[in-house]
Amino acid sequence: MGLESATYIAGLVPGNPPSSDLESQGADHLRLIKSVLQNTFPGAAAPFYLPSAPPVNTVALTIAHQNALVTIDTTSAVQNVTLPALTAVNAGWSCRLIKLNTGTNPFFILPSAGTIQSGEYAGLSKARRCIPGHITEVIWSGTAWFAMRVPRVPVGSIITWSGSVAPPTGYELPNGQILNAANYPEYVAVMGAGNTFDVRARVLAAPDAGAGIWTAAVVGFFLGEISHTLTTSEVPQLGISGSASVSSGTITASTSAHDQGGTFGPQVGGASHTNDGGNSSVTINDTRAWSVSGLTTNSGGGGAHNNLQPTLVLNKLLVVE
Repeated sequence: MGLESATYIAGLVPGNPPSSDLESQGADHLRLIKSVLQNTFPGAAAPFYLPSAPPVNTVALTIAHQNALVTIDTTSAVQNVTLPALTAVNAGWSCRLIKLNTGTNPFFILPSAGTIQSGEYAGLSKARRCIPGHITEVIWSGTAWFAMRVPRVPVGSIITWSGSVAPPTGYELPNGQILNAANYPEYVAVMGAGNTFDVRARVLAAPDAGAGIWTAAVVGFFLGEISHTLTTSEVPQLGISGSASVSSGTITASTSAHDQGGTFGPQVGGASHTNDGGNSSVTINDTRAWSVSGLTTNSGGGGAHNNLQPTLVLNKLLVVE
């Protein structure tokens, strides 16, 4: 019978060639099969391994683990997963790694030589993975290793979390703690060290960046206070004045009879002196201004007042891998 037409494997007819065909026609079928295979697997210049049952706690991967799902158990200890030594001909080799237990021990992905890039962070001697139940795909480009990251935010990000107990496995609390540099390679690559910011009871704000809004407001600079007591220089300007005056006044006094004919007191400006023969009296009309001055007494307690805006208190998580 005639030779079928096929470009890819799906186009081949399993029943061909029939037994009635001449043996010479077998060569035509072989050439067709070779053409179909090359069309279906273009550029297949290296072995293509199909996954078998996933190995458990395999710490030394080989080329045979291509396309395999490797499960990692860190229940009893930290695990180091070493990648195979590959060459340019093995470009495209990949496998998937997953931590199945929920403990806090991480596993590390180590290239057999050179460095590995973890997400957007290159030049690492190893990549840390601690978050359980998430797959990390590791890919060999022909010249370098790449490992996918689980959180899709940059390492060093601080995210809001509504939990109130221990942080989820694989995350840390930004409370000023110092992380072990050897155990957090991605974080150290970003921050330069294992130091963390203490964000407890803090509202986060971006740095000044030269805008002149806050003096010296750089990353890690602390601003503000929860409560504040006003100093004298911070009190609004306030002037208090007052006076009292008397434009004129009358003072009347009397003397007994034995003062008759005597002189009655000092002669104050505007005063008149009369003697009625039995008693003496004097009236003083003083037109000078009288003034009254004094100090007011303190009022209030002088305590601190609340500066805190209406705030919902939630925990923060630090992304470290």
